[in-house]
Amino acid sequence: MLITLQGMDQPFKLEVPFTKSVRNLVHLQPEAAATSGDLTLTINNLDITPLTTHVNYTLHQKSESTLTEAQ
Repeated sequence: MLITLQGMDQPFKLEVPFTKSVRNLVHLQPEAAATSGDLTLTINNLDITPLTTHVNYTLHQKSESTLTEAQ
């Protein structure tokens, strides 16, 4: 990438090398759960790469009442 800066005779050259890799993929299936009142959140699995994190979770409500916004 060439960037021209005001007041500079030569353009500034920026090189950022990178390689696409899935070797650093971390896949976890912790089945960790946390409960607060009527709700239980369970982490089913977690995929982590150097660039992204993907979380698969389940939110379970024990009662049959509907969820509403907190006041």
